[in-house]
Amino acid sequence: MLAPKIENLKSMLVKENDFGLIMRYFLDEVTLDPKFMISGRSHDDAVVRTTFGAVMQALAQQAGDKATQAVEFMLPIQYLDAFELYHGAVRVGASMGILFLFRDIDMGLGSLTRMSDGYTHYSRFSCQMLDAAGERRGALH
Repeated sequence: MLAPKIENLKSMLVKENDFGLIMRYFLDEVTLDPKFMISGRSHDDAVVRTTFGAVMQALAQQAGDKATQAVEFMLPIQYLDAFELYHGAVRVGASMGILFLFRDIDMGLGSLTRMSDGYTHYSRFSCQMLDAAGERRGALH
C-alpha cells in the first residue's frame, strides 16, 4: 500500500539525518509502488517551481559550479493530492536532480548528482507557502 510508505517517507524526512537514505527510500520504495505514478497529476505551481529551482541552484553551487546554470524541468511537476506531495526531476548543466516536497509540512528533499563523477549533493529544505492574502499556510521547520 502506498499510504504507509508515504507516511514513513514524511517521518524520515523530518527525523532522519542521512539524506541519502531518505532519497533512496523515496526512489526505491515510494516511486516503484504501482499506485504512485497513477496517483499523481501534473501541477505546475509557480511557487513550487521557484522553490525547486532555488534548491537546485544552491546544490549546483555546493557541487562546485561557479556559474549559475538554468534549471530544466525534465517533466511537469507532479502532485499527489491525497498526500500533499510534489515531486519532480530536473537537469542543471550536466547534473541530474530529484526533488520532493510535502506541502502540509512545507518540507522537502532535493538531490543533485554530477554525471561527471557520480557524486551526489543533498539538501533538506523548508519553505513558507503563503496564500493570496500573504498569510502563512502550513508549518515552517
